[in-house]
Amino acid sequence: MAAERHQLSLDVLLELSVGIEDQARHYAAAAVLQALGRNDGRGHAGGPEPADPGSRRAPVQVECPITTTPLERRGSAASERLRAARVLGAALAQLQARSRVSLRDAACRTGLTPSDTVRILSGAHVPPWPVVHLLTRAFQGDPAELRVLWECSRGQVHSPRMSAEGAAGDLAAALRGLHLAAGCPPLDQLAHGDVLSAAAAGLILAGRLLPDWPATARLASALGGRPSDVYVLWQEVHSTVIALYGSFPPPREPGPPLTDVPNRKDP
Repeated sequence: MAAERHQLSLDVLLELSVGIEDQARHYAAAAVLQALGRNDGRGHAGGPEPADPGSRRAPVQVECPITTTPLERRGSAASERLRAARVLGAALAQLQARSRVSLRDAACRTGLTPSDTVRILSGAHVPPWPVVHLLTRAFQGDPAELRVLWECSRGQVHSPRMSAEGAAGDLAAALRGLHLAAGCPPLDQLAHGDVLSAAAAGLILAGRLLPDWPATARLASALGGRPSDVYVLWQEVHSTVIALYGSFPPPREPGPPLTDVPNRKDP
């Protein structure tokens, strides 16, 4: 309904409709689980107890992402998702501060409550992707820059792109998301010796320079992220470029961006 009110594009509406279908299926499963829980697993909800005790159904464990997902689980995987959730929340908080859109207005636009919006921006909860998409649009940001941050917070694997331009764009967007979450530090704070210069960092974030892995890892670390968060994206760019051009970086061509790696001394 919020997307309709703000007349978002068709691709966003279709993406949201898929999310609605998924959440409806999860809701049905959660409703069954809740009914079984009320009966303590001793019978069918709203019906008589089965005569044969052996026919009782065992409660089924269902993870239901209808609302925001709390990340209060133990283990290294849960800790990494919690860290990624805080990075995602920091990026959204930066967008909100930059846009000056109040939390109440953002909640109205997305169908959330103000308290839910605060929990998301604090990194305490991770909502489904359509909610992050709507919040980012409400704060006048680019959802593509937060997509990888959201995937890391949910422990999901990035789905590969088919084109070099798409893969390179995903990598640049992910690094811009980390830059946003870090509070947009000056480029000279990101430089590190011969591995990454301030000028190269700016070109990489702008999507006009294909970085090698040392420069990519350094930039991700300088922005408070983990190099492993963007390694799959970088590897995808590297493999796609090798397949297309037979070398990395590809030969220089006038016009298209993303045609070189940082020069060690003079990018």
